[in-house]
Amino acid sequence: MYRTSKQKSSSGDKLITSALGGLGTALSSLDPDSPLTPEQEAVLFSRSGKSLLSFIRAIDTCHYCRRPIFIAPGATGEGGFGESYQMLYPLKCGSRLPEVCPGCAALYGIDAKRLISLGLEGDGETVPLSVSQHHRVFFTITEPGLGPVHHYVERKKGTPGICHPGKKVPCPDDDRFSHSCGKIHKKDDPLLGSPLCLAHYDTVGQILHNAIMPDLYDRWKRDTIRELEKMLDLNRDELQEHANLVFVKVAETQARGAIHFHGFARLDGPTGQASDPTIPITDQQIVKAMTKAAKKTVIHKKFEDPEGLYPTLERDFRLGEQFDVIVINAANAKFFAKYAAKYVTKGVSEAKGFAHEFRSLDQIDALPNSAWWFRQLAHVCWIMGEDPRFKSLNLKKRANALGFPNRVLSASRGWSVSFTQLKQLRKAWAIEHQGDHPQQLNVPRELFEDDSVTWSVAATGWHSPLDELAVRSWWRQTEEDREIQLAARREQLQYERMVA
Repeated sequence: MYRTSKQKSSSGDKLITSALGGLGTALSSLDPDSPLTPEQEAVLFSRSGKSLLSFIRAIDTCHYCRRPIFIAPGATGEGGFGESYQMLYPLKCGSRLPEVCPGCAALYGIDAKRLISLGLEGDGETVPLSVSQHHRVFFTITEPGLGPVHHYVERKKGTPGICHPGKKVPCPDDDRFSHSCGKIHKKDDPLLGSPLCLAHYDTVGQILHNAIMPDLYDRWKRDTIRELEKMLDLNRDELQEHANLVFVKVAETQARGAIHFHGFARLDGPTGQASDPTIPITDQQIVKAMTKAAKKTVIHKKFEDPEGLYPTLERDFRLGEQFDVIVINAANAKFFAKYAAKYVTKGVSEAKGFAHEFRSLDQIDALPNSAWWFRQLAHVCWIMGEDPRFKSLNLKKRANALGFPNRVLSASRGWSVSFTQLKQLRKAWAIEHQGDHPQQLNVPRELFEDDSVTWSVAATGWHSPLDELAVRSWWRQTEEDREIQLAARREQLQYERMVA
């Protein structure tokens, strides 16, 4: 159970253990995603009304976080929380991955969409509404192809097509693979994204490109501004006196394990969001500057061994040919904001096991066969991390992200607001609207406003496995109710369109 080392077990834990798995059943054998049984619910609601109410308040405050950090005034970190959550304030774990914490991931996705949308449309308070009148574009940046892979083919009529049609040509280096496919893949086929021929796929190059992509993106932004300066016959200082280009981007991992970026750019005036450019610049000029920069952007890297035991590896890194730019208008702004934000909570692989850093090569090799290609990439990434030539890339630490530094969302200063500001606004709103009713909080509002009070960590995680199981079960029920409401809303809108 989640307790500090000095916290003693209570007599009620025996009853909870029995309710969870039956006498003699180990807690570790329980399915954490199973719904509460009637016996478990009976034990859960048998606690005192005050204790149960404080538990429900804590769940609501931390938005169903699976492993919150509980802080309390003057806590020493030794007493835990006893039998009640009173006088404890839960802080969310803040994970962006649903595999780790669905509640925090959902909230993170909401914040990401809010951050992007504010930069596109404004709200009149934190970001002026006038940004919706500025030039805005949506762009997609990809990595170059490093070998043919299995892919889903969709014909014009929506029917699936043949993947790499042609006569099967065996690989001369490895008879387990071939240079053609000729199959019709389903959308959930685990082969999608994997190489047609593993022996002739640049796996090392894939890892290096993932690690260099943030640098390529930064270089592309600078090259875009330079191209715009050439079109306007201005130097950098002169362009800043008239206009300022700000960016936001979200990283996505493709089925082949390559990183590509979805992002937005907005043209502000010289003083920021509230100002307009003082010289005429068109959407077409911005699109042209971005496209030309994408073709020219290159970074030359030299990987050397300080002791000279390994040969020096030199390589040019470029962006992929699949580069796209779309002009944003009032009709498509919300759609693209939602489209880009959904990738913030997407992990490297749909298979479990990639949410946390790997601690050993055996842990990587134990990953499920359904993610064999990502497992292969992670394995290569770990091995490369032990190579002194790639020490600066920190690949062993980033093997679960296939070498990518994992800066999933980044925005230029001045795009809109930060995640920290959104969290502060949400916390202030909660204190303001719930603090007037002390019975709705486990901690009195006066303690939040008293600067002399010292807050410390009291415990981590929920009081018992039963409490954690209840949080998981109630979150699933909340999500099911939300899906039912959304489906009803979609049906209502469809009916209104039909009768209009």
